[in-house]
Amino acid sequence: MFRNTLAAAITAASGFISPAAPAADSEEMAQVIVTATRTAQTADQSLASVTVIDRDEIERSQARSTVELLRAKAGIHISTSGGIGKTDSVFIRGTNSDHVLVLIDGVRAASATLGTFNWGNLRPDQIERIEVVRGPRASLYGSDAVGGVIQIFTRRNEGPTARIGYGGDDTREIEAGIGGGKRWRYSLQAGALDTDGIRTLDQASEKHGYDNLHAALGLDGELMPGLAMRFNLTHAHGTNELDPATGDIDYRNQAASLKLEHMTTAVWSQSLTLGYALDETDSASPTSPAVIQTKRRSASWQNDLTVFNGLFTAGIDYWVDEASKDRNGVIDENIYNSAGFVQHQFSALASDWTLGLRYDHHSEFGNETTGNIAWGHDLPTGTRVIASYGTAFKAPTVNGLFWPRSVDSFFGTTYIIQGNPDLQPEESQTAEFGLRHTFGKVRTEANLFHTDLKNLIEWSTVQTGTSTFTSSPANVRDATIRGLELIAAADWAGWNFGAGYTYLDATNDSNDEQLDRRPEHSLDLTAQRDFGRHGIGIEALARSERNDQNATTRLAGYGLVNLTYRYRPAPRWQVEARVENLFDKDYVLASSFAGDWNTLDRTLFVSVRYNGE
Repeated sequence: MFRNTLAAAITAASGFISPAAPAADSEEMAQVIVTATRTAQTADQSLASVTVIDRDEIERSQARSTVELLRAKAGIHISTSGGIGKTDSVFIRGTNSDHVLVLIDGVRAASATLGTFNWGNLRPDQIERIEVVRGPRASLYGSDAVGGVIQIFTRRNEGPTARIGYGGDDTREIEAGIGGGKRWRYSLQAGALDTDGIRTLDQASEKHGYDNLHAALGLDGELMPGLAMRFNLTHAHGTNELDPATGDIDYRNQAASLKLEHMTTAVWSQSLTLGYALDETDSASPTSPAVIQTKRRSASWQNDLTVFNGLFTAGIDYWVDEASKDRNGVIDENIYNSAGFVQHQFSALASDWTLGLRYDHHSEFGNETTGNIAWGHDLPTGTRVIASYGTAFKAPTVNGLFWPRSVDSFFGTTYIIQGNPDLQPEESQTAEFGLRHTFGKVRTEANLFHTDLKNLIEWSTVQTGTSTFTSSPANVRDATIRGLELIAAADWAGWNFGAGYTYLDATNDSNDEQLDRRPEHSLDLTAQRDFGRHGIGIEALARSERNDQNATTRLAGYGLVNLTYRYRPAPRWQVEARVENLFDKDYVLASSFAGDWNTLDRTLFVSVRYNGE
């Protein structure tokens, strides 16, 4: 089984592992993924729980943000804080939002200071495909891959493209791109977004806008027979308006990667990937303005050998983070991490197996070893049975380790805030059992998972003197997560249906409360159909009650319906319309001490798209 799957994957990915490669004849071969094992394999034969969002799905959804593409997928929960461009959090299987490793074309993209990715600054029109791997992948990627990995592959245009749109809250967006080539392929994409936004909090007196200018460049081809190159660069900058007490923020994000792949022998291929990521914010806070910047430089050398009745992978990773804060408490720190990893995918005892092991050395806390074992077996009925176990860790952030000491006094009370250089990594153990089966055109999947989280880091305030209180982070908490995912997709009577249900018991072990912003029950339903030149799409989602603010606030459950329509007046042209929150529901995704963060009312967005590919 493994050899057949590997052959299909290599055929589909021949020349270069490219999400823009021409589709193969079979649906199985078209669904090639690389994130779950760092090697090409078909999605249905993967021993991991994976979801692929391709360019066709992105365009059909007409999503206005990247998190909108993710929110209707099983095992994923989203919280937002005030509309387009504001803070978005993505949770996979109940783990923390910084327990998700985000890669852009193979490069780590999260902020080294905050530990999370800025989802609002990457627009859907910049994306070719998203691969979501649910479950730990630290044995391949190291820190952050506790709940899962989300890898975003940037757009690969094959010709001229353009889109212009307008919608609620005076939102204006324009995109244009060009691409082509044969031996050497190139792709350019650029766009702009500007919106008046919404009132971020209930008591806010005015709307808080957002603007985004972005561009992307891609180039790939063959330097010589057997040696291929791929280069990617994404850039975004703009202004995020916040309330007067916080101050507006000018931001800048970049990610670049250069990958060389060499087919050294008939059974040995190797790749070298160099990466760069920039996250910069310039805050106009009235009390503590500052420019905070992180730069990450990375290198990875990977070797894949077809030996031992399977595929053996060995490699080394290295990255260094440079973090700085220029005033109101200065940060000037460098953190580095070096690692070696091995993985073996093979067939034995009528089953497929994956074994993985990784050793990380971190400059601040020392060493961490993680591992993974996965097993898959095809029953005579056609059902595929999967089981896996993996360990993972999350390294402390720069803010947690080195936040500069600040002292403020109010009404005779002194408040001290400072980092903690003695922080240790958060750690996890996860076990999973799954079933997959296809009944004709109906595809089903069920996954049970259990995760134990240890040494979770929390910022807490303690009294350290008669009138003195000190806030700092510490490893103070454990958590237990149990869950069930049920997923189905079907093609019937011209319709494409999708359904996903997630049960989640994510509990703080210290007080037996559900972790904040994790609903116990989630249901997602989608339906799409084309009628000649017309097409419609329906998305319905429901979430049960959730905790927030350390379980001191209860957020009500809610249900939403979103509707899309598209019309093709000519072969290369399409008119699109999306109604978000069709029934104008009032709902809350996140709360704070200052009140509930607002969400979008019923909103219409209309656009015209040209695709000359």
